[in-house]
Formats: sequence, C-alpha cells, structure tokens
Amino acid sequence: MLTKPAGPGDEDSYAVLHGLYWLAADIAQRVPLLLAIDDLQWADGPSQRFAAYLARRIEGLPLLLAVTIREPRSATAQDKALTSGIGAEPGARTLRPGPLSAEGCARLVAGTLGQPPSPAFSGACQELTGGNPLLLHGLLTTLRAEGVVGGDADVPHLRRLTPESVSRHVLLRLGRLPEPVLAAARAIAVLGTSATTARAGRLAGLDERACADAVGVLMAEQLVTGEMSLRFTHPLVRSAVYQDLSAPVRQQRHKATARLLAAEGASVGELTTHLLAAAAEGDPWVVDRLRAAAADARGRGAPDVAAQCLDRALAEPPAACARAEVLYELGSARTFLAPATAIDQLSEALALADGWPLRGQIAVALGEALALCGRFAQAVAMIQRTSAELPGTADGEEPGETSGVLASMQAVLLNIARWDLSTRTVTRPLVEELLASAEQGTALDPQLHANLAIELTVAGTDRERALLHARGAVRAASRLMSLTSTALPEAVLVLSLADAGREAWAGVAEWQDIARRRGRPVAAAIAASIASHLAARDGDIRQSLAFGEQALAAEDTWVAILAAAFLVPPLLDAGEPEQAREMLAKRGLLTGDLLPVFPFNVAKYARGCLHAACGDYRTALGDLLSLGAEAARWGIVNPAAIAWRSAAALSDAPRGAAAAPRKALTIQ
Repeated sequence: MLTKPAGPGDEDSYAVLHGLYWLAADIAQRVPLLLAIDDLQWADGPSQRFAAYLARRIEGLPLLLAVTIREPRSATAQDKALTSGIGAEPGARTLRPGPLSAEGCARLVAGTLGQPPSPAFSGACQELTGGNPLLLHGLLTTLRAEGVVGGDADVPHLRRLTPESVSRHVLLRLGRLPEPVLAAARAIAVLGTSATTARAGRLAGLDERACADAVGVLMAEQLVTGEMSLRFTHPLVRSAVYQDLSAPVRQQRHKATARLLAAEGASVGELTTHLLAAAAEGDPWVVDRLRAAAADARGRGAPDVAAQCLDRALAEPPAACARAEVLYELGSARTFLAPATAIDQLSEALALADGWPLRGQIAVALGEALALCGRFAQAVAMIQRTSAELPGTADGEEPGETSGVLASMQAVLLNIARWDLSTRTVTRPLVEELLASAEQGTALDPQLHANLAIELTVAGTDRERALLHARGAVRAASRLMSLTSTALPEAVLVLSLADAGREAWAGVAEWQDIARRRGRPVAAAIAASIASHLAARDGDIRQSLAFGEQALAAEDTWVAILAAAFLVPPLLDAGEPEQAREMLAKRGLLTGDLLPVFPFNVAKYARGCLHAACGDYRTALGDLLSLGAEAARWGIVNPAAIAWRSAAALSDAPRGAAAAPRKALTIQ
C-alpha cells in the first residue's frame, strides 16, 4: 500500500458532482449566481454530496450557496458530518436562527388558524414548542383540524399537548376513524412519493370506491392533501403513521409496494427505495431487481448508489450460483469508491466463479483495484495465474468467445506491470508481441495502443510509431470500458511530448468527459493531473494549479502522489515553494527513500526541483542523479519522459566546477 485505503464513506458520484460544479461555475462566470437549497437533510445522498463538493470549491467564484439544514436528534454520524463539513469550509458563514419571538409565534399562529390568537394562547404555543417553527407548525396543524381558534379558552387544552404528543394525537384521531381510513393512511405512508389513490387501494387491499372514500376522509381531516399524487400535510404526520407500523410489517409492505410498482412498469429508481427497505428473504426477484437498479445507477454515473443496491442484494442473499456475479458487480462499483474493500469482494468473487468469461472479467476488475492500492506486483501475479487458465491458451488456439476478455487482461497486465520495477520485465515480451501484431495490421484494444505509445516514447526509438499508437488510443477512447488505468491519459502525454498540443488537449477533455459521465473519480483525477502538466507546459500556471487541485481529490490512491509531483513545478513558478514543500511532506515524499514504483520517480524529480529552488543544490543533485540511475533500470531513455539530466545540470552549476561529479552526469 502506498497510502491508507479509501474509507467506505469516500463516495462521490463524479458524473454528477463535477459536471454540476462546472455547470455552476460556467453560469457564475457569466452572471452572479445564487443557489438556494432548503432542507438539505431531506435530499438524497448524491444531492447532499454535490452541495458539500461545491462548498469546497466556491472560493473565487461569484456564486452564493445558501443552504438550510436541520439536523434531527436521531441523525447518524454521516448526517452530522454533512452538516459540520459544509459549515467548516473556510468561506462558510453559519447562521443559526434563534427561536421564534413572541411576535413571530403570534404571526404563525394567526396564519395557520385563520385569526389572531389571544396573547395567552400565543404565549403558550411559544412555551410548549420553544419557538421551534417545525414543532409549532405541526402542533398548529393538529389544533386547526380540531377547530381550535386560538382564544384564552383553548389554552388549557393546548397545555395538555406536547410536541411528542402530536404523533399520539394523530394516531388517536386515526383510531377513531373507520378501519379502511387507517389502512389507506398506512398505505400512503409506505408509498411515500409514489402514493396515489389507486396504489394506496391496491396496497391496502381496498376496492377503488372504498379507497377513494377513505382518502376523502383523510383529506377532510386535513391529514392528507394532493390531487394526482397524495402526501401528508406535514412530515410529522407521515412519520407518526409510518412509525406506528412494526418493523416487520413495514418491510413486508415495502416489498409489496415494489412488486406493485414493478407490475405497473415503474422506473427502476422508483422501486429502489422500497427494495432497500424490504426484509431480506432470499427472494431471487428482489436480487434481480436490485442488480438492475445498480446497473441503472452505474449507467447514470452513480457507483455509490450502485454499491448500496448491490450490498442489499448480497444481504438478500442471492442464490449460490449468482453470488460470484453479484460480488463482481459490487466490487467493480466499489473500486472507484473504496478500492481496499473492493479487493476483498472481488477476491471472493474470483474464488467462487468457475466459468469464462466471468473469471477474466473479475480478474481485470481485481487487478485494477489492487493497482489503485499500490499492490502492483500482487495484481500482476493474479492476472498471470488467471490468464493461464483461459481455455485454448495452452495449445495456442484463440478462444473466440473470450477474446475480448483476453485483450482486456493483456491491457491491464501491461499497464500494471510497467508501474513496478519488480514486474517491469513482464512488459518487454508483451510489447514485442504487440508491436509485431500491430505491424501485421491486427486490431488492438485502445489501451494496448496507449501502452505501446508509452513504451516507444520512453525508449526514444520511434517517434512516428509512438504518435501513431497514441492517436489510435485517443481516437478510440469512447470504446473503453475500464477507466481506472493511466494508459490513455499517458497516451495524451505522449502527444504533448511530441508537440501535438492541440490533440493532447482534445484527448484529455474527452477522457475527463467520459470519466465524469461514468462516475469514475479516480480516472477523472488522473486526467486532471495530466491536464495540469499540459497547462504547465503551455505556461498557464493558474490553470495548471487549478487542474492539480482537482487531481488531489484522489487522495487515497497513488494518483495523489502523481498529482502532487506534477503540481510542484507550477507552484515553484508561482513563487510558492513552501506550499510545494508542505504538499510533499504531507504525503511522505519530502525525505527518505521512495518505493520502486513509477509514481515515485516523478515525485523524486519534483523533490529534486524543489530542493534546487530552495538553494539546497547538494540534496537536489543527489535526488536527480539517483533518479537517473533508476531511470536506466526502468528503460526510460528518452530525456523528454523525465528531464532529470537538465535538472541535475542546473542543480550542479551553482556548486562550481570543483564540486561537480562530472562522471555521474554522463548520459548513458
């Protein structure tokens, strides 16, 4: 492991988060923008995370984000983290409204009951609710339904009520009504936003007329409102009815609701809420629907939602024959959120799976998850073992139905093996084989094109062929299914090193767009780090720093190491050596030996440049000469790939001719 693994809460739907961020930023650049979100605690997880994501990046934009959040007493730690996280942002201003004043309470009472209350009644309302607008509104809704007008004579009755008794009062009122009315109310509470009269009737077992009459009574009692869809007049009322159902009954009703909605052809998203709340009973139908919901979420770029659905499918549980598939889907979704957890799930999936192409697909996903955690050598060994099992490979036959999986395994193996010095030798025969295939006109996977472009570039042997493969990779970017590897962004870097800057920028823009739409934050972070490097080469320091900050979002993977290294030169150009020093020190990159994996080569180069900029030429020269020796072991000959020679020469010059170890500077 290069850094600590991502935690289970590190979830971000990047397609939504980053896409909406740029949309908001673009609008704000045209005209000052106000984004107002009321009751953020009721929003879904992705919407809440967008608010937090935007809050962290709002500085410098002509944009005001105004959010109201009410943290309930039963809030989870995650809910509280949302509240405190937004409020803790440096530019945030937190306003905590106090209780309603006596005048404010009187106005709210008058507006709800329809006439000015007496001072004694208004004072009692303020006393009982503490001036809390939500509690006061819920209390007044109940009182209005009882015909209370707010006079002095109503004060004794009012004082017999407490905020907690509002729920009991609602249930008592329902208890006095005919049984079909209570059944309809419970059905509406379970249906939630999907509630209609027809659905409530089917769920409650009422015929059409009986349910219509029951809903009419609920409306007359001012408990339910709506026309085409139904809702309770206040969340407290719905909560009272819903919580009155025992947990087993609620779970059974949610499952019945899911089946009811499915029979109507409702959208996958509409079913999901109810499937997640249903009891786990080993029902294959529930597993299939949850897997469909997960696939829909992944298609919308929301792997966090997909993981939630698949976690629930796994708890159902699925049939033994489907468990490996569910684990594979769950691990694949979680790779971009919590790769260390994904490794456990994908490892179990690989152990259970006994057929192709599933075993190959799992191996590709597991290899990527291991690589994201810096376990390159382990990933290479696993892919090699699994590849050896591939039907037909022993006698040289091409396994037709699994040829696509084989290409993906080759691409992932080549891409991962070249990042660890201990597995670097694995790439050489593969590269020779692929170059020969390309010469014969064999169609290659886009990532294989990208890897060949990189290998030819670092070897410094054939610029035109390197460009040819880089262009082949970038032009086929939309066909890529796997986005966690660095191969394609590095192919963009090859274009830049070959002075094809316009093509490079077009390639990185397409890569970022694909990553955002598919909800791949790590892939987007890698692309942002390459964009940072491209901007620095163009001399646009401000843009380089902006892209670099985006790339650092992948903090729990090796991507942050690469991003930090790419950020050092523009920070030095911006006159911020201390910021560069702190950034490297935070990640353990400022001193000591670094691991023999490729991101640390770039980090050592950045460290050498930083030491030189701070006047510590001896330390800088030591880092850069050490990097030169390691570059030879990696097979990095092209000085454009890592410019350690020129940086070492510049670091050596101020020390004077007498102190310069000239033999060490000899270019091999």
